[in-house]
Amino acid sequence: MPRGILFFLVCLIFFSPQIVAAHEVYVLAPQEVKISLEQISPNPFNALTTNYNQFLVAAFLITLVGLLAHFLSGWLARFFFLVKLENRVKRWAPVLIQLTLLGSLLSCVYYNALFGPELPLEKIFGSSALLARALLLGCAVTLILGKYVRLGILLFILLFVCSLIFAPTFALAYMVYLGGALAVLLHGPYFGLLKPSNPEEQGKEFLIIRIALGCSLLYSAFFAKFLHSQLAIETINKFELTKFFPFDPLFVVLGAFLVESLIGLCLIFGYQIRLVSFVFIIFLTVSILFFQEAAWPHFILFGTALTLLFHGYDKYTARRLISKTEDPVL
Repeated sequence: MPRGILFFLVCLIFFSPQIVAAHEVYVLAPQEVKISLEQISPNPFNALTTNYNQFLVAAFLITLVGLLAHFLSGWLARFFFLVKLENRVKRWAPVLIQLTLLGSLLSCVYYNALFGPELPLEKIFGSSALLARALLLGCAVTLILGKYVRLGILLFILLFVCSLIFAPTFALAYMVYLGGALAVLLHGPYFGLLKPSNPEEQGKEFLIIRIALGCSLLYSAFFAKFLHSQLAIETINKFELTKFFPFDPLFVVLGAFLVESLIGLCLIFGYQIRLVSFVFIIFLTVSILFFQEAAWPHFILFGTALTLLFHGYDKYTARRLISKTEDPVL
């Protein structure tokens, strides 16, 4: 197999968009993470000096796949049964984001941590950790009951702000939580569990959701695969991935950084939302199984991507501006 094509495949496998240090922190020991953060990380773009041809082949393949998806999406929109199916599943997107946020909050309560195991409540809130845990449970209860939902969400946003103050490096990576919370806050109690909403009544909530997820991915790519690229290199070396993919580890990190950034930008600007979300879900699942990571911190990612897969395009997406007649399917 040509090395350029092989590099294209390894980029897709390795990028599996995990949150910040999420991917690296969950698969590396705390001491390994600490050492990697203290080391001077190489610039991934330095790998281009010896792998330029492979990079061009991979870039060409990604561009080709993007163009094919663009035209296929518009062509599929002409089939009435697909449009009808799209409208049916789109109605359930608000339910999915609320269930996702609910499940994520309950996981935080159960594991006594905020967002992930690297943020135990005691680390952020100290002696007030029990109160913070109670507030998280209270937020979840409001979502279950459908009562005082906005109050519960405001309390959660307050906890999120506290995490930004005391642990900004990790909290910024979990902006997807904030996006889901703001979406429910805007829609309020009308985000009824198991009660599909009218797509015509859905406003800017899904704009916020996809931008939040996209920003989380951009930040994770920049932090763990560019600013601290040694984290990703350590992950590659620990799992001996070069045995399967014969490339310079720094070159693999560059590919992961670029692909993850591209995914984030597609979500932010609203291009190929369903296709990107589907790929996200597939590789997120593969990554969790391969690296044997803790599953609960990724629930918010999986659920948010599934929500966007169901909802597709909103009226603020770049793709809808390009296709002014019909909503693209992918």
